[in-house]
Parts: sequence; structure tokens; C-alpha cells
Amino acid sequence: MGALLPLLILAAVLAAALACATPRPRGGPASAALGPPSWLAETEVIDWRDPSILRATEADVADAEGPRERAVRIHDFVRDRVRCGWQPRFYEVRASEVLAAGVGYCNTKSSLFVAMLRAAGIPARVHFVDVDASILLGVIDPGTSHVDHSYTEVWLDGRWVRTDSYIVDLPLAERGRARLAAEGGVLGYGVHSAGTSTWDGRRDAFSQFVDDGSSPDFHRTDFGVHADVMAFYRDAPRTWNELGRAARLFIRWGLGPANRRAAELRGSERP
Repeated sequence: MGALLPLLILAAVLAAALACATPRPRGGPASAALGPPSWLAETEVIDWRDPSILRATEADVADAEGPRERAVRIHDFVRDRVRCGWQPRFYEVRASEVLAAGVGYCNTKSSLFVAMLRAAGIPARVHFVDVDASILLGVIDPGTSHVDHSYTEVWLDGRWVRTDSYIVDLPLAERGRARLAAEGGVLGYGVHSAGTSTWDGRRDAFSQFVDDGSSPDFHRTDFGVHADVMAFYRDAPRTWNELGRAARLFIRWGLGPANRRAAELRGSERP
């Protein structure tokens, strides 16, 4: 036993060192303390090693100079190539499935955006909050006062830069903001009247999460950073839009009309 004891102590020390050297993303706001290397991993739905994600990322950033230009190009790709809308499985889709379908909303387009950023070697993570459900007026009625929302934090120049300006495709965003301007509204058609659809990789930019005080009770809860949307719904308390058994039965019925309304608003024939 005397000869074995030093070996056991050495093994314990090595195990502790390895645990400290390889942090893993965890659900919940405490994840925000983890450094950038922790935000390059694959997750349940951020499947960035999928061949389709790798091909799309490589083609998009092939001649980009530096991480910021790569990040901005990926932002514009996700904004423009994936129209804003909903799939029948709602948030339970992988990033590669969002890319293949060409349709997504905040929580699924965030999965794709983060997947492509990580495929390009840029640490990124998903931050979850809630926003006033009035932002979806004219498109869909979720039946709750607020809705779960996500934006992306991108590690650039040694800091986290926040954005959700990739969520609403440009035609829908422009027509939605034009409608709000004509009606004197602040929220609706999937956008905030003071939102933007452009991002330069230097400053925070939001098309939806514009918490500027112009809309009373716009934002109530900061759910923090989670590994992905599936971890968010497993770990976060008191969410608004988690799919229960009844919701799964009726979701196909509600999402089709919402996609058609979005298509009519953007002026396209494709829902």
C-alpha cells in the first residue's frame, strides 16, 4: 500500500489538471464565464462538422480576410439564404437541417449561425432572453405574452460581440419596418422598428432584441448562455415556448399559415 499511495496521488493530480484544462460548455448563465475555446464544440443541434455545413462555410468565406470578415459573411449568408419562418419540428432541428430546409426562426437560425462560425474557427455561443410577443403581430400569434428568443455572441478582437440581425431575411425585415413606420408601430411583422439587418462585426446589432425602452415590458428575463436550444429547454426554468405534448399535436396546424403570411409580407410566392 505504501508504494501504491504515491501513484494514486499522482493519478488524482493528473485527473484534476485535465479537468481544469478541458472545460466544456454547460447550460445556464454560469457558462458565460468559460473562455472562447469552450465555444467551438459540436452539440446536439450545432452539428458544425456535418459535410453540408462545412461546404457552405468554406464556399462563403473562402477568400475572406480575417475572422471579422468571415463572421460578417456568415451573418449575411444566414440572413439572406435562410428565410425567416418555422419548420414543423419547431426548435428540434439540427443546424444542417435548417440549412437544407432554407427556413428558420431565431432559435434555429442561431443554431446555424453558430455552427457556421465554429466551422470557420470562430468561437460563438447562444444567449437566451425573452421578448414581447407583439414583435410577431401580423405573422403569428404564439398565445403567450412573451416569446423565447436567442441571439448570438461572437468572439472577435478579444471580446464578445452580440447580434441577432441575421434572423429576419432582408425582404421581410425591410417590408416589416416599412409597415411599422406607416402604422406608427414599434413591434410587429417579426421586427422592431428601431432594428437593423446589418452587422459589421464590431458593434452589437439587433433586428429583434432592441431593448431601448420604446416598448413597455419588452424584455423580462435573461436566461443566460446555454450550449444550444435543446439544452436551454432542458435546463432553463419558466420558459415560454417549450413544446409539450399538446403543442406537438397542433404545431403543424399553426406554422403553415404563419409561413404563408411571412411570404405574403416579403412579396414572395414561397412560404
